[in-house]
Amino acid sequence: MAIKHLNPAFESFSFPLAKSAKELISESEKIGLPEELINEIRQFSERNLMIFRVNNAVLYDCCPNCLKAHLLKKAKVLGLNAELQEKISRMFKSESGHNGYYLDKNKIFGTE
Repeated sequence: MAIKHLNPAFESFSFPLAKSAKELISESEKIGLPEELINEIRQFSERNLMIFRVNNAVLYDCCPNCLKAHLLKKAKVLGLNAELQEKISRMFKSESGHNGYYLDKNKIFGTE
């Protein structure tokens, strides 16, 4: 389920213990990631949107583990150097994927 336009009130909400997609995009721009990878954050977040209820609040976000795995894999495909790949990894508090796999639009992909 993808929601193209979120209510602005929800833009600051995030998956528990993760940064919002908006924060990740801002951080990505600061560390000099290519526009293609920044766009990938937006697109992945939209096509993998989940809805959570935490402490009576409704949260809209994608899984940070899956997003991290996807971005690291995409960075390798784009040929980004190890320094930029490490910066991507440090943007997240979460693990990369789930036991070597991640979901993207209901399809399973390997992290390598």
